[in-house]
Amino acid sequence: MRTATAAAAPAGHAQVFVSAWLRSSADDATPAQARLAQAMAPDVELPSPAAGAQSSPQPVTTVLSAQRGDSAWSVTVAAQYEVGITC
Repeated sequence: MRTATAAAAPAGHAQVFVSAWLRSSADDATPAQARLAQAMAPDVELPSPAAGAQSSPQPVTTVLSAQRGDSAWSVTVAAQYEVGITC
């Protein structure tokens, strides 16, 4: 049974944010993914695209989520691009 004071694991939120952030660009903050990333973390700047960089990862997956304290979590999210590079 879950109590009202129990915190929900943030893994899903982290996965959604990283996916939206990686699909965003500081050059254009109007697409839905950029607006979503900014709504979830308004103090985090959108990425500046590097020349020749892929802008759309295929899968973005939460790998690990661990509670570190009453209100602190550590979440590891992985993204894979078409060429097989994992970040």
